[in-house]
Amino acid sequence: MAAMAGCGTTLEEIPPELDAQHYECMQHYEADGPVMVRKSGQPAPESSFLTINLSKGAFEWRLAMVDSATESLDLQYFLWRTDDTGALLIRRVVEAANRGVKVRMLMDDLDSVAWNERAAILSLHPNIEVRVFNPFQKKRGGWTGRSTEFLTELDRLNHRMHNKLMLADNKAAIVGGRNIGNEYFGAGSPLDYRDYDLIAIGPIAKELKDSFETYWNSVWSDPVRDLPEGDVPAEEIDTLRAELDDQISESALLDAEFEREPQDWSARIAAAQSQLITARARSVFDCPPPGGDQFPIQSAYTLRNMMKQTQNETLIVSPYFVPLEQFREFLGGVIDSGVNIRLLTNSLAATDHTYAFSGYYNHRQELLSRGVEIYELRPDAAMWSLHRTESSQAKFVALHAKVVVLDRRWVYVGSMNFDPRAAHWNTELGLLVESEALANEVIGHFSEDLSPDSSWRVERRYVETGGADGNKTGRYRLYWISDQGETTKEPSRGWSQRLGRWFYSLLPIEEQL
Repeated sequence: MAAMAGCGTTLEEIPPELDAQHYECMQHYEADGPVMVRKSGQPAPESSFLTINLSKGAFEWRLAMVDSATESLDLQYFLWRTDDTGALLIRRVVEAANRGVKVRMLMDDLDSVAWNERAAILSLHPNIEVRVFNPFQKKRGGWTGRSTEFLTELDRLNHRMHNKLMLADNKAAIVGGRNIGNEYFGAGSPLDYRDYDLIAIGPIAKELKDSFETYWNSVWSDPVRDLPEGDVPAEEIDTLRAELDDQISESALLDAEFEREPQDWSARIAAAQSQLITARARSVFDCPPPGGDQFPIQSAYTLRNMMKQTQNETLIVSPYFVPLEQFREFLGGVIDSGVNIRLLTNSLAATDHTYAFSGYYNHRQELLSRGVEIYELRPDAAMWSLHRTESSQAKFVALHAKVVVLDRRWVYVGSMNFDPRAAHWNTELGLLVESEALANEVIGHFSEDLSPDSSWRVERRYVETGGADGNKTGRYRLYWISDQGETTKEPSRGWSQRLGRWFYSLLPIEEQL
């Protein structure tokens, strides 16, 4: 949202002549009008959707999609770890390429030093192409060189690709909040993420294909072989295969939780047919910015317009919630029109990014005063038992899902957090689905997270105190309420985390969060 970002830019104000490719991408969006009506005036066709709620199942469905692909795999991710689940999925991708599947992998470059080394080797395979979005150029300096480059080229490198997409045979896709790594699939250390995805099948896959092509062909995306670490000898691919085999064979996690070899998933896929929900949908994705001083605002713009049309209730699930002034006023206006807004976000005790939490902490009192119902996930949430595997070594669970449900009719599932970084700097991808059945299923899944044994309900109460002259005075205090009672001390994982929250809350960094 332009309002969420604290920026006055609107969709119409970005001059299309800046970049022909950007202009073509922008044609995906209407400034006004029904969101499920295309530019042609025709309603969006119906597709089929399956929710992926549980963490272990989320990885298994990704394995199923890779193992079942026969023609193509398009993979677009912000982060792909080189841990055990990351290694297993990479090996399954290589095995798909070995049987003739054309693979394209597009990765962001913010946190991918180790990944790029593997990616350069993967690109030696005749059926695998790898590109990197907005790459750093000074790889040989490691993290020191990257930090220096980031500071000296902030306008460019601050733009990151936060999209998450797996598309198989241009027919079926997985879209949501999960990156690739142990913590996203219930097997993390030191934390597990509570996340959420949708499987999408049918005509919507073409829109997702279009979004991938937009990024793949963008001037922001470079072949990994053109980067400093891209010059690798051909025999390195055999070395990589051996390394992957060793890592996978020695993994106690994979031994306990997942099948190492490709599987026949036809029975599972057939069983899921009865759970599919048919509905109209559209992809919601940001256009890569035409220049370093422009902003990818399309996802936020679309959700803001949808929230303006809400009549009864909105559920927002966002791990990082940093509402700048215009967005706080926007939320207040929606509530004043009679809409109930519930927010599920991380507590200080559950957050994995204290600096991001500080941007929410600074405005929590105002959000409550405006009427937002706030629920903060507990690090020991009871629902965690549904999501963690027996092999998890995590000490706490943190929210990572990005979901919006509007009037129990519209559902957004994607990669976008409610913070200035998502609205202003990162590119994002999600699905907007019109379906009461899907909305009720998603609300049912998150009702477990909102329950008192999994979240604190935060309340703002006026507490009277006696003055020295006998006159009563008072102030507002926050209360955290759960099945264990209530407290006025903000829950945290320790004094150092509270100190960090205080320190970051003093810094003028909100528009970067």
